[in-house]
Amino acid sequence: MGRFGPNQVVKEHLDRLRTGVKSWNAWRAQSPEIVPGLGGQNVAGFDLSGANLRGAFLFNAGLSNFNLRDYDLRGATMRAAKLEGALVQGSKLDSANLVVAELTSLDLHHASLNNADFQGAKMEGVNLEGQILRGCDFRRACLAGTNLRHTNLRKAQLSPLPTPWSVEEYNDACFIVRDLLPL
Repeated sequence: MGRFGPNQVVKEHLDRLRTGVKSWNAWRAQSPEIVPGLGGQNVAGFDLSGANLRGAFLFNAGLSNFNLRDYDLRGATMRAAKLEGALVQGSKLDSANLVVAELTSLDLHHASLNNADFQGAKMEGVNLEGQILRGCDFRRACLAGTNLRHTNLRKAQLSPLPTPWSVEEYNDACFIVRDLLPL
């Protein structure tokens, strides 16, 4: 089990998620080979702080204003997910697939993001201050209004810009890039 269609949800997984964090994490620990299928679901209103969603399939999931604080989302497929205003402080998003996701008005300041794929993502008003974004892919991402102050983008992939200290709209991507550590 682990191949899902774009909006496929496994009812049993959604039911387990509704039972709460303790039950969900116990199930994940007992069945680590199962990939949770929650694609296309609007899970707004759930408060599952600390839930293990590592490797979960959350394609096109509605996670706006959702509490994702301290979640383990490493390797999760969150392609085209909507995370406007979600609480993500302390979450692990390493190697997550966030391609074409809508990540607006988020504070990712204390999240772990190494090797996350943000290609084509809408990241308007996101706080990435002080982050080390090693291996992240931001090609064609819209970073308008995103706080990249003191952010280390060394080894991150960006659409080409004339200079790393400029405000530009270039190659179908929009950036506000300032106060970066030199490459």
